[in-house]
Amino acid sequence: MRLLNDYVPTLIQILVLVYILIRLYRMTVRTGRTVSVIFFSFAIVSSLLSDLYWVVFDLLHPMTRMPFAANEIAEWAIFLSLGATLAGLEGVFGAPARADMIGAILFTAANVALWIAWSGEWLQDILTGILYAYYLIHVVRHMRQTGMLSGMGRIVTGLTCLLILAANAATFAVPKRYTGMLDLAAYVLLILTALYLAVRSVIALTGGGDPQSAISLAFAANAWNFAFLYMSSGIFYNVAMGFFTFSVLLMYAAIRREATV
Repeated sequence: MRLLNDYVPTLIQILVLVYILIRLYRMTVRTGRTVSVIFFSFAIVSSLLSDLYWVVFDLLHPMTRMPFAANEIAEWAIFLSLGATLAGLEGVFGAPARADMIGAILFTAANVALWIAWSGEWLQDILTGILYAYYLIHVVRHMRQTGMLSGMGRIVTGLTCLLILAANAATFAVPKRYTGMLDLAAYVLLILTALYLAVRSVIALTGGGDPQSAISLAFAANAWNFAFLYMSSGIFYNVAMGFFTFSVLLMYAAIRREATV
């Protein structure tokens, strides 16, 4: 049972990452290397190293909390590489994107506060938050450039984030009998948003439109699923892993489409 719950989602993700690396290599041989493909490849390698480290550590030290170690550094490399991937595709932004960037920073800061409350690991949570914010800022900048973050979309996204954060924060203040209900409400919102972004990404990829729109939505789905993973445990963590793995495939498909247009 533990093998099913703990290792299978990660092993599936490892196979997907290896497949993507092979495809990226073949793509660069055919089309040449672009900045976006290079940085995206760095992100995939970092993801693979993080997963492999976790599996090896857990096999050697089962049921032991992982210390501040290589997997944290690999996650930071993922955020930097994915942010750099988008940075190479962005135009010049002025005031219109600033509010969205501030929102991304505030969302990250609230998440960091929750991570610290859950784990008590101040240093690594703050450093992870800083680099996650870097990635998220580039996601919202790119979405504004492609028009994938409309006025109504910004309002709905902001309210959804606020409700999820409020539900998680409230678990520290309400009687224990209510925490399960609050957790479930947060998970429902996380899943619905992950599903919405995944569906929109698939539509953008199959609709024959602007490749940059598909990139925006795929990277937004991935950034959301990072937050989903960090907020999850038990079966919901496996659900988040499934969405996360699928979002990596969506990002690869979007990057491939942009590089071969």
